Amino acid sequence: MQKFFTFALAAALFVGGASSCKKDGNETTPGGGDKTPAFVGKTFTVQLIKIDPAFDMDGDGKPDDELTKFLDACDLDDAVVFQPDGKLIEDRGTNRCDPAEARTAHTSNWTHNGGKITMTDVANPTEKTEWTILESNNSTLKVQLTVIPDENAGQAIKATMTMKAR
Repeated sequence: MQKFFTFALAAALFVGGASSCKKDGNETTPGGGDKTPAFVGKTFTVQLIKIDPAFDMDGDGKPDDELTKFLDACDLDDAVVFQPDGKLIEDRGTNRCDPAEARTAHTSNWTHNGGKITMTDVANPTEKTEWTILESNNSTLKVQLTVIPDENAGQAIKATMTMKAR
């Protein structure tokens, strides 16, 4: 999975190998339809990550359903840009976790098919991530995906991410 998705989900879930992979399907190309999706060309940062079912992330005996509080400070300014040419660009912000890391990187390509965004990892084209769009407008992108943490094999967790345009 790309770093952005890893920080947003795996870091929050304390999982190194959450997956939400899909097979190739009939996908439209970015900008290939009559109408460009509202999320294209905007820079989005994660504002909220909710999971269902909730579980105890911090060992305090209470299930946690809101995971944004578990992100490192250096991850809070990370963003993604869905470029019109189908490239997904990660912007790691000015507060990078690894100062030697480039600020931006083309980590995935994306397609849009109805109410779904499919991202294909550039380094590993067989690895795909699919987001179901719950809300998309000029300021908000809210998506849902299903992850299956390695240590919780068999129990799917629905993660809902709300992102805001900067």
